[in-house]
Amino acid sequence: MKTGSIYSASDKSLFDALTQSAVTNQQLRNLFFQYGIVISKTTPRRQLAKFFSRLLLDYDAFQTLAALFDTGYRKERVTCIRVRSSATIDVYEAAAHRLVDTIAENGNSAKVVRKEGEPLRIEVTYKKFRFDRNEFRQIVTKKAEIFFEEKDDQVLITGPQNEDVDEWLKDLIADVQENVDDPLDINEVSLEQKTSPSIRTKFFTTLIRSIEGFSFVDVSDVYLHQPKNDTEEITEVDPVLNSTEGDTSDDGESESASPDVHISRAALRGQGVLVSKQATDLLAQGFYIARIVWTARTSYFDSDLYEFEAQFAEPDTCTMFSYVAKGFYPYKGDGEYAASRSQFTKAEDVRLGRLIEEAAHKVLSTLTETET
Repeated sequence: MKTGSIYSASDKSLFDALTQSAVTNQQLRNLFFQYGIVISKTTPRRQLAKFFSRLLLDYDAFQTLAALFDTGYRKERVTCIRVRSSATIDVYEAAAHRLVDTIAENGNSAKVVRKEGEPLRIEVTYKKFRFDRNEFRQIVTKKAEIFFEEKDDQVLITGPQNEDVDEWLKDLIADVQENVDDPLDINEVSLEQKTSPSIRTKFFTTLIRSIEGFSFVDVSDVYLHQPKNDTEEITEVDPVLNSTEGDTSDDGESESASPDVHISRAALRGQGVLVSKQATDLLAQGFYIARIVWTARTSYFDSDLYEFEAQFAEPDTCTMFSYVAKGFYPYKGDGEYAASRSQFTKAEDVRLGRLIEEAAHKVLSTLTETET
């Protein structure tokens, strides 16, 4: 099945779809009008949905319904790898063209863009099919831009962090490797070799204060992680099989064994989260930060409030580092900010993402120098 295709939905799926608030009254009227049917504003939605779901629908009708529930483009976290080798940007461009041809064979839209003074990039628009969703919410439109930029003696490859882009980049890097004699030296932000919870937490607490041109304000979300130690002896006890009828302890209470308990994740949200007693207690118990959301301001007195996020997608190993500039809260005056968050321009998105990535590498090198 090609990505983006949809099978014929059942009557119940049609009914469930049309009773959702995502379908407006005007859209419902347009659907009926395609079949030459005019509906009354006073007719209950459920009655209309029941009637329409019994009709024999054609391809265009299914496509119209699917478009109503398409979730559209969602901003994703970004990741970056640095590659050092003898490969020039022209080698990457040739590999990018071959990758684009492969992506297009699967029914997606992809192209390579190279303009003077701008990084080489691949633009992809594709559909993801989600079987775990309602038939008319199974198609998800996604966009991906992968940038290739020469910096010093490295090529920086930046793009969204998801399984699709990960696979494309693996293929592209393998292609580049085939066209150069020396091995590719790939450098990415990772704490896999630093298993100390305090060091892993220090990475984030230092990062949020290290973005060039910004001063830290507050942490609003923090996600703590504590992987289970596979080497520790864990006693699994079945409370039914291991109970003995009539056995009691000295105080008269029945003896029963408790199963092993391990809490691996905790999420805290609010103001001043990082300095809260709850966060402090959990960090003292061996938890470490795996994801964080924080706000910062520039040096201007009327600066907007910027919101950033950084995480390790694989928290057990602290690998697959990614980040995103989530948006900003416009400054209204008198120390107040707008309640709703605004989005950055594409150019500002790229600039801020680069600042986070550079800060992460600097912090990582600092941890390497100071860790004993």
